[in-house]
Amino acid sequence: MLITEAIRRYGVSDTTKSLLVVHITNQSLSLESVEKKMKGIVSGDMLPFGELGGITDWDRVKKYYKLDKEVKDRGDAIAQRAFTDNVVISSVAMKSVMQ
Repeated sequence: MLITEAIRRYGVSDTTKSLLVVHITNQSLSLESVEKKMKGIVSGDMLPFGELGGITDWDRVKKYYKLDKEVKDRGDAIAQRAFTDNVVISSVAMKSVMQ
């Protein structure tokens, strides 16, 4: 999948309120320089990675991966979230293996 296709599919635009940015680099760059580079590209506040679950649009994730029926059959909210996480992670991992 091309980056532009992913951006379009997930609806990233000037009105996007939450965005996960990953910068992969070698160890020669300091954390400060990576953060500075990211702040120069994206306007907004940087949050700790641990807050990702609170800003994730889980209904949209379930819709994209067609999990509405399967998730409802998994019991409580914690079990549903764990099931969704496993499916999404497995799907992403399989895409990279298949390419």
